[in-house]
Amino acid sequence: MKSHSFSRIIALTVLASRFSVPVQAGDTLADLDNILRLREHRRNPDIIRACESFLESHQKSAVDATVRFYHAKALFDSKKYPASIAAVGELLAKHPATDLLEVSVMLRGEGYRMLRKYEESIPDFRRAREL
Repeated sequence: MKSHSFSRIIALTVLASRFSVPVQAGDTLADLDNILRLREHRRNPDIIRACESFLESHQKSAVDATVRFYHAKALFDSKKYPASIAAVGELLAKHPATDLLEVSVMLRGEGYRMLRKYEESIPDFRRAREL
């Protein structure tokens, strides 16, 4: 359990230093820490709610793309494939050059595949392979 806490601290430190996230009481870092904790325990319904709350509360956050990806992944893991596909679309519309581009495109392709929409999945799988 100590390694999970340590990993969370490292992730927050890296994100804070990389993106110069301002630390405010009960704000960005605390909310991000909550999302990371929920992800450790794979509590997808709670992750979804926490990500939606974060995105509403911290609209100009430097970690917006990361939280949007966590949201899309939790939706996918909850078998809410149409919602996951839409969430990836929003992520890519807001952050077309994100470091998470390859994995996001692959996630959306997998969502289409799970819905048996193979034609729609092909462009995403091709794009992921090109990346």
